[in-house]
Amino acid sequence: MKKCFKCLLVIAFIVAISSCSSQATEPKQHRILDKSTYGTALGSDFDGPYADEIAGYVRSNKSDYLYNVLKDSKISDAEFQETQNNFKQCIKNYGYNVKFGGADVLGTYTIIIPGDFEYGSSVSVPASAVDAQNNCDGNTANSDKKRVDYSSIASLYYKMLWNPQKKDLLNESALCLVKLGYEQPGYTGAEFKAQFGGPDGAIAAGGDFGNENDTPGQRDERQYENKAEKIDVRLPSRVYNVCALNPESVLGNK
Repeated sequence: MKKCFKCLLVIAFIVAISSCSSQATEPKQHRILDKSTYGTALGSDFDGPYADEIAGYVRSNKSDYLYNVLKDSKISDAEFQETQNNFKQCIKNYGYNVKFGGADVLGTYTIIIPGDFEYGSSVSVPASAVDAQNNCDGNTANSDKKRVDYSSIASLYYKMLWNPQKKDLLNESALCLVKLGYEQPGYTGAEFKAQFGGPDGAIAAGGDFGNENDTPGQRDERQYENKAEKIDVRLPSRVYNVCALNPESVLGNK
């Protein structure tokens, strides 16, 4: 009987431990949002270091497509590929092709109009190309049902891919610009944040941060002029994105 009693105690102990373990790992329950509540999205509705940022995208886009991708607080490679394919097909439905940029420009894209001209060049852009972008990428309140919110999803996908824990990389970002020849030794993370707002303040996804083809020598000249005039330093957007989000790839830490 003593042995059996001991067995029962051991079993009860194991059950108690299993119960505690189960409770500790139980996933947090979140609100299920829809079109009527997207505008009230909060960081607490999502998980992980990007929860507040995801909520911001949901509030501003108010899109079923975007919410269905982000509701689990992550973007898988398959979801990103599907989003890219859906967006490409949507643009094709308007009679145009699209060229995607890589990770260094956060997946930004260019719509190709007849004659192989790029949207944004000096050639006159047809109204239908503007409609294609607005409706497919969800940039207008009247976007059609084909809307896939590609820009928002691509930008967040690359941020989460490069910096999954959303670490403070300001010092590394500063060293990255120094190593690439766009700043002088001694340039600090505080200066980087003051000039660009940090990775959340001024992500240059296709933004105008200077000529993409500038050499470091040309950058030094513009940098000196801008500092003398107390104007924020400008640099190619792809350089900013890499140094702001993935400086380790330049510094050799990965």
